Amino acid sequence: MEECVLVVELTTRAVHSRLISESGRVAYSSTRLLETRLPYPDRPYIVELDPDKLWFSVCSTAADCAKHAEPGVSAITTTGQRFTTAVIGRGGRTLALCPNMDARGVEVGDFFSGSIGEDAYRITGLYPPFLFSGSRIRWFVENDPGVFNAAEFFTTINGWLYFMLTGKPAEEPSQASGTFLFDVRGRRWSEEMCRAAGVGLEKLPEVTGFGQLAGYPTEKFSKATGIPLGTPVVMGAGDTQCAGIGSTALSEGQAYVSLGSTCPLQIVMAEPRVDEEKRMWTGCFPLDGLWVLESNAGVCGIVLDWLASSVLMLTREEGVDYERFDELAGKAPRGSRSVLAFLGPSTMDAKRLTEVLPAAIILPSLMVGEKPGAGDIARACYENIVFACRDNLDQMKQVYPRVGTPVFASGGLSKSSILIQMLADVLAKPVSTPLERRASAIGASVACWSFLKSESPRSIIERMVELRTVNPSPGSEDYQADYRRWRLIYERLRSLT
Repeated sequence: MEECVLVVELTTRAVHSRLISESGRVAYSSTRLLETRLPYPDRPYIVELDPDKLWFSVCSTAADCAKHAEPGVSAITTTGQRFTTAVIGRGGRTLALCPNMDARGVEVGDFFSGSIGEDAYRITGLYPPFLFSGSRIRWFVENDPGVFNAAEFFTTINGWLYFMLTGKPAEEPSQASGTFLFDVRGRRWSEEMCRAAGVGLEKLPEVTGFGQLAGYPTEKFSKATGIPLGTPVVMGAGDTQCAGIGSTALSEGQAYVSLGSTCPLQIVMAEPRVDEEKRMWTGCFPLDGLWVLESNAGVCGIVLDWLASSVLMLTREEGVDYERFDELAGKAPRGSRSVLAFLGPSTMDAKRLTEVLPAAIILPSLMVGEKPGAGDIARACYENIVFACRDNLDQMKQVYPRVGTPVFASGGLSKSSILIQMLADVLAKPVSTPLERRASAIGASVACWSFLKSESPRSIIERMVELRTVNPSPGSEDYQADYRRWRLIYERLRSLT
């Protein structure tokens, strides 16, 4: 067996541990579904993770991988969901784990804009504040001061993972820049934002660069997994940025989309531009002191799963029958016989995130003409995704026009050649996908290989990742009218909120 490193990945729905070889192969993978809990049932927007269950899932999946690693795990790193919060108390006790879907910060209002004004957005590149750690910490100050006063460290959940792995919390700029406590331009904790949140800098982890040594396994983790104490634990990065690395989108002007449960899009920037209209976010990229402009087309894989299983009844024993869904969508014509879907994929406007857009499937008249079928509805779902990607990318280009070719795409939905061809047609640009679609894990593994081989991440990724490029098909310009029609109705639906 090839030499392998271990990547622990925390997604929206699961914990994955993966063995990644230097050639970019996922040699083994182990998964446990993520369990969330609602500590206040009458306030379902307050969401937490059980630290004992999460840590058990991390250790058990890592142990599964360790059993299949010959001659052993060479290094460990992590990647995972951003915009999370962990509170670590005295004696190493975990007091709270808030995943990215936790919105308790809405109860403290726009506290930071009130105390700092427009400088809050300029410093952090983020809006609205209630989604991020700064507001969650203010929530603890006002609603659970016992947790706040007992806190020794405030971290992201990724920073918590490093604490559990090594005994010392650590953050990397692409994760830290999602906290609302970070100076995105200076790539350091912001004294002004931390002071407003009531957090001393001593309660925030050290910022460590991608590919740098974070520590070594604790005795507890080593015993639970069989991974030796001397195995280096190396700093990874946020999941979307790692997906960019794993897709070879490493340079200024390169754009990439992660087609997963949700659909973040990022453009790599040479300077930290912010959207003056506060529609999008600015964050840090792990390599070469670069930044990212980020938009998000919203829920994609989640609504596709719902449509396939609950409406079209495309299921099999292990879950959704994605192959059948893809087959139906592929047989339907461009434009889905005038079926338009508005199921969740949409255009990001951070100022309006609390507005809930109604979901809809709009059918043509059923009184005349050919009636649409299941395939048209499936294809309309795919078109909903690619139209939303196009709209978000056009919006991003208003802030950062220097977008190169091709556009890169990865994630579970990128397995669909039908969807990727549609994306190329609607964008009117070539789209490149890595053959190994689990790009976040591949990108994170580069941190380990860079550390182990004393080699630059760029040279490693060039030999690890093989791309497949799809060009717009002949006649793809016909899709532009479909996109404009979708966008017109989308704006009318938006006016209903």
